[in-house]
Amino acid sequence: MTKKLTILIVLLIALPTLVLAVTNAKVNGQKEITITQLPVDLVFTCDLAAAGNKVALEYYIDMDNDGVIGPMEEIVEFFYLTDGIGWIKDPADSDNDFAGDETGVDGKILTTFTIDPEEVLLPTGMSVIVRLIDEDGSQDFIKMHIQVQPRPPFIQGKVTDKTSGSPIQNIFVLISNNDNDDSYFGVTDQDGNYKVSVTNGTYTLVAVQFPSVNYQSSDTLTVTVSNDQSQTVDFQLNAFESTVHGSIKKMDGTPVAGIMVFALSTDPSSPFGSFATSDAQGNYQIGVSPGQVIVSPSPMFNMQNEYWPSDHYIDPEADTLMVVSGQNYTADFVFKPYHSFITGKCTVDGEPLPDVQITGMAMDMTTFQFRMYMTITDANGEFSLGVFPGTISTLVAYKEGFEVTSPMTGSYMQINVAPNQTVTGKDFQFQAAGGVTGIAGTVTYSDGSGAGNVYVVAENYFEESPEGFLITYTDGSGNYSFENILEGDYHMGVYLSGYSSDPAQREFYLSVGVNITGQDFVLSPGTGVAMKDKPFQPTTIHLFQNFPNPFNPTTEIRFELPQPENVTLSIFNASGQLVKVLQNGRVNAGSHVIEWDGTDQFGKKVVSGIYFYQLKTDNLQQVKRMILTK
Repeated sequence: MTKKLTILIVLLIALPTLVLAVTNAKVNGQKEITITQLPVDLVFTCDLAAAGNKVALEYYIDMDNDGVIGPMEEIVEFFYLTDGIGWIKDPADSDNDFAGDETGVDGKILTTFTIDPEEVLLPTGMSVIVRLIDEDGSQDFIKMHIQVQPRPPFIQGKVTDKTSGSPIQNIFVLISNNDNDDSYFGVTDQDGNYKVSVTNGTYTLVAVQFPSVNYQSSDTLTVTVSNDQSQTVDFQLNAFESTVHGSIKKMDGTPVAGIMVFALSTDPSSPFGSFATSDAQGNYQIGVSPGQVIVSPSPMFNMQNEYWPSDHYIDPEADTLMVVSGQNYTADFVFKPYHSFITGKCTVDGEPLPDVQITGMAMDMTTFQFRMYMTITDANGEFSLGVFPGTISTLVAYKEGFEVTSPMTGSYMQINVAPNQTVTGKDFQFQAAGGVTGIAGTVTYSDGSGAGNVYVVAENYFEESPEGFLITYTDGSGNYSFENILEGDYHMGVYLSGYSSDPAQREFYLSVGVNITGQDFVLSPGTGVAMKDKPFQPTTIHLFQNFPNPFNPTTEIRFELPQPENVTLSIFNASGQLVKVLQNGRVNAGSHVIEWDGTDQFGKKVVSGIYFYQLKTDNLQQVKRMILTK
């Protein structure tokens, strides 16, 4: 996440640092509030499951405005707060502050955050859902509605139905700065109006309905903001001419909520793509245009979707419809259990390795299309991958920051699976990629003696999960370490009640295989100044998530090489067909960014939907998913 995007949702950043509870979580004494003006003080209070607990906080933008966390919402920020651990501030940059508890160790959290006018760029009309998870697994929620008027300059406008002229509510206007990575978005109110604060620059805009129930996305428009003068950009949206509705259930009739369904045109001359999500009754409705349309809740569209029933597949995987204008269609889907499996265990240094992504691929050499099966390892490092009988051409395991040492080839090939058979023993052994990736140091008092039982925290800006927010305590000699951690851009600090540290915080980039030592702190009266170390050169090949994602019309793909490599960077559609090769040749060591403009190898715009990008070198390949909106 870029720093600009972090600023875009700084209000949300306040929440994870401020709201932690298993019960009675409140902001300014309420479970649900509306913020209408700035500056504002937000006072968060809650009761923990037990004194001394640390509590995880996940916060989400309510993209579909339904008030619940579903597959449409992705986690935006993740933090821990620990009972009795106070603020760790960076006097050089308040954006780096680690928020803390202001009440001491008492089984309660109280913390205050002040939001200044220049800090909020989240559009008016949006809501935030905050999920709080205590150590015992219990949860509580807080909701915040944003109704703060943007500061100029801004881009504003109105979104209406092209035929009737009626205003359309809850339409997202996505805004991308053509000169840098800055991105913004707004959402229309009941009168169809939107208004988004921006800076001077040239912007590309598109209006999109999430989910795509009634309206097609707009064409992209360009506008320039200069001399701090606001601009107006209006949109007229075409309604879909037909709809597809249906249900998603298990074989016993149990509805399955939260499954994403995509509709894609097969006609390149009139491309469109739309999507929807099944509701609590398992029902969905999606807008479509005339022509041949593929409707699918394929697992490739639901990668790592927690709502997907384990050990099940969807039948049919896709339904092809010949859509006529003005007609409505039905496409039902049923989850059925697998009866054949591949099982194994993932370990590192003999210990279980959880959250490893296991992928099996069955390639049709006639059509060069593939079927993909995916799962992840559990807390014991074990996995059970449901598959159809036949030959699994490749079985691979991947976890960022680790590399496979066994099997020696890095994968299993040509696994034959019979009906009702469980193929066992497909184990993977890992080691930290390039060696141990870690951070270590010592915390001492001003007289040089070791400071024991000091709270140490390190945050990875690249990872919004428990693996990106690390906590430990010093031993009796003041030593601490984090081992086998993720690559990324870190800042860290320490806390002991009654003391401040020098430096106040440290900042550095940690590459895979690098063990950074000497990250020391001295506890004494006064406040230090944050230090920033020089970035390290890459030590392993790494493919990053594209940005922005979802995107329209362009996105950037970044990868790193520790040494010169022959590199092929390719785009595939959801059917496994090659769309475009972005890079094919020798690439120097270092960090590289390649832009994709949403076109195929012939320069034609592709339809919106799910796409995959693959980085392939002489000895490694990595694949990630992205979403193109129109």
